[in-house]
Amino acid sequence: TGKGQKLETSLLGSAINIQAMAFNAVGLGAEGYKRQARKRAINPMANHYHCADDEWILLCINQSDRFWHEFCTVMGLTDLEKDPLYLTEKERSKHRTELIEILDKTFKEKTLAEWLDIFERNKASFAYSPINRWSDLLTDPQALKNQYLVDFNHPAIGPVKLPGYPVLFSETPAKIQRQAPEHGEHTEEILLELLGYSWEKIAQLKENGVIN
Repeated sequence: TGKGQKLETSLLGSAINIQAMAFNAVGLGAEGYKRQARKRAINPMANHYHCADDEWILLCINQSDRFWHEFCTVMGLTDLEKDPLYLTEKERSKHRTELIEILDKTFKEKTLAEWLDIFERNKASFAYSPINRWSDLLTDPQALKNQYLVDFNHPAIGPVKLPGYPVLFSETPAKIQRQAPEHGEHTEEILLELLGYSWEKIAQLKENGVIN
């Protein structure tokens, strides 16, 4: 048309779209994917931990030597800081099973909100975040306002919530046109119109079990 339009996107929209399969499952009433086994985390300070209220917190401290002193201080684990088993990144990785057990026990002593408050009050400079569930996003105001999750009336299932398009177009907004096709829904149409098969040939293929 020769006319431009404004495009907007974000890390949140992109992250939702990348995980579309998981969100589709949750939106349709299924459970989300399981997290990776925490006990195998090579770096215990880049791992997720269970809090007292059944919520989870994520640590993403990849430069663990740089933040080890601060981390121990904020967590109230000052006795752990000078322990030779955990003094360096190499040693912490070597003894990760033991350290993860210690951190598991420590994080279970307080709720997620209490830990976030402790980190904020101490102005923690290492990376941490609460872990949201996929189901939490179904009612997230920001995701809904930006149409990263949209309502769709599925003809067989009914009203569901599905990931929208991660890029917002000011003049020609994208939208979900229809549901995914049923198994074999367009088989006859493709064979007839695109490949030029006759009805007799299609019937033969069905009889031989080649198509449904």
